[in-house]
Amino acid sequence: MASPPDTLIGHDELLARMARDLAAGRLHHGWLLNGPEGIGKFKAALHLAAWLLSVPDQSTASLFADEASNRLPDPRQLDPDHPEVRLALTQTHPDLLIIKPSEDEKNKSGQIKTDQIRELNSFFAHSAGRGGWRVAIIDSLDLVNRNGQNAMLKILEEPPKQALLLVLNNRSGAVLPTIRSRCTQAVMQPLRQTETIQVLERLWPSGDDAYIRTLAGLSGGSPGQAVQLAEAEAAPLFEASCHLLCDPATRPEDFWAIAEKWGPAGNKGRAV
Repeated sequence: MASPPDTLIGHDELLARMARDLAAGRLHHGWLLNGPEGIGKFKAALHLAAWLLSVPDQSTASLFADEASNRLPDPRQLDPDHPEVRLALTQTHPDLLIIKPSEDEKNKSGQIKTDQIRELNSFFAHSAGRGGWRVAIIDSLDLVNRNGQNAMLKILEEPPKQALLLVLNNRSGAVLPTIRSRCTQAVMQPLRQTETIQVLERLWPSGDDAYIRTLAGLSGGSPGQAVQLAEAEAAPLFEASCHLLCDPATRPEDFWAIAEKWGPAGNKGRAV
């Protein structure tokens, strides 16, 4: 059975850890989310932002309210009708800042500029527009140069109340020690094959089951990689290669035929 669209697939450990920390009143203000590219780090960060922005303001909760009314919402399942959740998931929430490389054609490097990082200071300097948390997501740290990372330090060293900075990172070597030491570390693992299949079934609800399973197996737990493989038509190549390897009648020239089709010339523009 397909999971509801507002359910995050995978990364249960991260969700549970943050929920425990928030319930205990010790949620750290800066998190470094490390993991391979394409495994859903941004999706998880946006999901966490939507969840946190929908949490009732505990500072104004009645002392006489019963325990159930103050219980935190389940981070595994967001309420799609909750206004804060809806705004966050559409990336239009006033208390959510998302920093990515500018799509301006002048940004030929594809990097996140230092001025973009400095927006954190003004964003966190203002009170939350809707009275709760403020959340910023940086996607990703390996696209931020040394000057940009240094510009993050003020927020990490002097965090305002009810502020959360989620920093995505694809390469561990890209992190300055001063950033690493001021953030809570979370290592995000590739998805299980069954989870990858679930993600791909959401993307291609009418897709062929065998085709989706092949892509999931080739992706190494990265739905993003699976999409790239699909765009490169890698599944037919894999299946053709397996057929040749298993067929006792295969001739050497059969492999040359595949090489000519999928080699540097025939594979121009593909991601295989």
